[in-house]
Amino acid sequence: MPIPFLSLPDKDLQYALKCMDIGELVCLSLCSKRTKNLVKSSDLKIESSAKLHKNFIHLDAYPRKLHELQNHPRTISFYHYTDYWIIEKYGTNTYRYTVRREPGSTLSDWIAHFQYIFNAPIIDLFIIGNASLSNLETVKLFIPRCKKLELSDQCSDEVAKMAFRKSFLIAERVKIFKNIFDEDNGIIKYLSLNLKDVIFVNYQKPFKLTSGDLLSVNIEDLYIETAIITEKELNRFVKLWTKSKHRFYRPKFIELYLRRDIDRAELLKGFKYEPPLEDNDNSFRFKRKDGKELFLFMEGRLFERDTLMPIRLLSLPEKDLQYTLNCMDIGDLIAFSLCSKRTKNLAKFSNRRIGPIVADVYQNYICLEIRPTEVRRVQDDPDPLFMYLDFSNPQIKLDRKKGIEAWRKEGFAHHDWIAHFLSIFKGSLIDQLGINDVCSISHLDIVKRIIPKFRKLKIMELCSTELTKMTFLKLAPIAEEVEIANKPFGNDISQLLSYNLKALTFSDWRTPLELNNVIITEKELNRFLKLWMKSNHRFYRPKYIKLYLPLIDDINQEELFKGIKYRDMDYQYRLTRADGKELLITISWSSVDFMVL
Repeated sequence: MPIPFLSLPDKDLQYALKCMDIGELVCLSLCSKRTKNLVKSSDLKIESSAKLHKNFIHLDAYPRKLHELQNHPRTISFYHYTDYWIIEKYGTNTYRYTVRREPGSTLSDWIAHFQYIFNAPIIDLFIIGNASLSNLETVKLFIPRCKKLELSDQCSDEVAKMAFRKSFLIAERVKIFKNIFDEDNGIIKYLSLNLKDVIFVNYQKPFKLTSGDLLSVNIEDLYIETAIITEKELNRFVKLWTKSKHRFYRPKFIELYLRRDIDRAELLKGFKYEPPLEDNDNSFRFKRKDGKELFLFMEGRLFERDTLMPIRLLSLPEKDLQYTLNCMDIGDLIAFSLCSKRTKNLAKFSNRRIGPIVADVYQNYICLEIRPTEVRRVQDDPDPLFMYLDFSNPQIKLDRKKGIEAWRKEGFAHHDWIAHFLSIFKGSLIDQLGINDVCSISHLDIVKRIIPKFRKLKIMELCSTELTKMTFLKLAPIAEEVEIANKPFGNDISQLLSYNLKALTFSDWRTPLELNNVIITEKELNRFLKLWMKSNHRFYRPKYIKLYLPLIDDINQEELFKGIKYRDMDYQYRLTRADGKELLITISWSSVDFMVL
């Protein structure tokens, strides 16, 4: 029975608002000015993020603190296109629906609406993805300020440079996942920006630094991973600082992740330093004449050149050799395995366990990720190992947390590296191959030669229709499962369903899959069930089919089972065919599952 919601007493109305999740509050706020103000009065505080893509903007909102009457957090996503929003709510019940934009309203109006009802005048995180310069100029009108700006690795260099140069106008904190600097456009130009917090992250192309770069920093907190700078340059930076050449120096904290061993003697050469405030052999304190102090903390492996001593590893007793292999991280173990057939077998029989190997294809290279499955007693570093196979070069590059290393083995082609990794870790195939939007169609045949078999093919959301189509045609035959985030063949998916796959997933909910030019109806589902019952498909390979019907409020069960005998099992329905085969149907809100028993 419907309830006149707005006629409830204030106390009951407030109780009802507190029972609503974030998606329900948004829906209520769109009804009228009164409901908009009611939602605002519920005082639900949110965390918000926005991501700019090539042809749409994605907003996420989730509560900072749950109302006392809510048991689970809810996240709601808004996907903005030219004239409409697609709204998706995650939680116990997930649903999606389309909201058309009112005549005269703009994206600014939508964002202002969400910020108003959730008392959030500024976006917490703004991410720039695969966007163009024109997108960048336009979005400033809609999101003039944010707490933190993030430039993803999907950005073009041109967009990343422009966004970073103007970042101080919209944010105090910036995180960038690209190395956009070269000799003509050095990092020094960007370190002088008036920002509170900047993080540079790039494992494949480390950031080159000099003492001059560090002295020009105007950022309060700076973190760079991975940095390339010599001990000599670091020594020069500290010397210039202690000589008071830069009396006004804004930075309070600088952290450089070098990913290599540090020669402490070279770094501290010519210095008089005081012991640290705490008992720590790897920290040092320097004083300037004006009384300012500089604390230097070094983490990782420090060494003195005259203390290194080689060990005849293969001459160790078997027990000690096994212990040594267990102490190696994944990168060390791979390096050891490449020395000879004996070391390869030793690495293989060390029974090192790793997680599923994941490969991602980018513009001109493949990135492999190998992750340990557990932390061993003798090793406390569970970080993954990233390896890069460049299509134009048979060598492999490894990010081993000490900088990028380039390895080459005589006679090894790209596919030999893959076979070697699978052999020493006793794997049969790559677990997942991801195709990103920057991948070139011309490289798909190369990918197929390098990785001739894998379990799952994942075609990413931003891939073009042509790239998605060609990827499916070329790579689906060598995969066991395929996940596609868009519609490469429009509404005609018949040619996709005939492939010999264990699983096929379509996840492009922004443009729901339609059959026969309409979203599938109960009548069509009823026809499918009748044909199955009549044994017209005696050999029917699918064991499980799940359909999400996002634009249907509820499934009409009477229409679905019209003219069909079935057993009702409380939201599950069992059909039995004349040959004894059974089909179990599970109906939930906006979805239906078919399972052949």
